[in-house]
Amino acid sequence: MALIEFSQPAGFGDTIGLINNWPQEMLSELCEEVILLLQYKIGSINRNKYLEKLLMQDSTLTSEKVKSCINAVSHLYRFAAKAKLSGEDLHQQLTSDFTCGVSTLSVITNVWKTKGPSLIACNFTEEKLNIGQLVDLQWKLGMAISSDSCKSLNSPFVILKLKVSDPSGNLHTYTMEMTLTQFKNFSTQLKEIASLLATV
Repeated sequence: MALIEFSQPAGFGDTIGLINNWPQEMLSELCEEVILLLQYKIGSINRNKYLEKLLMQDSTLTSEKVKSCINAVSHLYRFAAKAKLSGEDLHQQLTSDFTCGVSTLSVITNVWKTKGPSLIACNFTEEKLNIGQLVDLQWKLGMAISSDSCKSLNSPFVILKLKVSDPSGNLHTYTMEMTLTQFKNFSTQLKEIASLLATV
């Protein structure tokens, strides 16, 4: 099989170097969890579980480094599923593109040989979640001057207007009113979601 171009995220090579130091059993467990995650059978991977075990052999590890390892394995398996690679094809790709240790290479490809076909079969890369798509977002800042219970309220608020297209293509408009504090929390959560999506 001809090699397929593999786009490496920034720092990917360094992360592979970290993964090379993982014990085989732990890496195998992570690989299996990543495949379950990509099949939407689990919601997340507990990186602290791995960090606690790995700190015994490398005290310089951090939660962020473990997260990078999880993201790297996810990226590899997502690529392999999209390209519909067999275990041998993935082995060849990893051998040519990366400096994977022998045991790392063995674990990643062996798990792929047994669990990969089920991920390819579910066509996760081509399926779309049966949810709406955000088409437009508008916001407006206002000031509540008074209310029935308070003569001088003087409280700022934000009105969000979301235009969403449902899976059948129909447009729906949703309006929300938030206090400034609620809007700041909402904004922070959106930033966190965006940064998580950037690693996927």
